[in-house]
Amino acid sequence: MGVTHPSDVTAIADQTSYKKDFESVASQRFQNLSWFGFECKAL
Repeated sequence: MGVTHPSDVTAIADQTSYKKDFESVASQRFQNLSWFGFECKAL
């Protein structure tokens, strides 16, 4: 017992990588939005 199948390991790895990608994309979009708002206020 306790043996993890390769498919299970791949699924977990996919979830973690997807979460990291989502966080990076979300942070980039948030930075772009805040920068855009800052430019609008400056203008």
